[in-house]
Amino acid sequence: TRFTIGKKRYILFDTNMAWYSARRFCELLGGRLACPETPEMQKQIIEKLSAYKNQHILLGGYAKFHKWLWLSGKEITFPLEMNKDMSIPTLNRNFVTLYDGKFYNSQYSRSFLCEWDDSI
Repeated sequence: TRFTIGKKRYILFDTNMAWYSARRFCELLGGRLACPETPEMQKQIIEKLSAYKNQHILLGGYAKFHKWLWLSGKEITFPLEMNKDMSIPTLNRNFVTLYDGKFYNSQYSRSFLCEWDDSI
């Protein structure tokens, strides 16, 4: 699935990949894992991905020093839903996913979303 919101282009890759690998994959393509930093961007991405609401979609958010951050360095201040299937109780393996229109603190994903600026 491909779509554009404002000056950003997005592609959803329907494959399971570890967060670090997905992050590097997007970088090799000249982009990054999607970082919907504003409530408006979050709402639009949720709408665009509504057909995939039943799968965890990996985004560019991660835990570091007991804080949640986007790849841009901006802190995630809104609460994340807790995924009930946490096999390893550590934040070192937890990342932000989108599932059923909500943002989750998750260790697993089914797909990942890359973003590019239109200027690229």
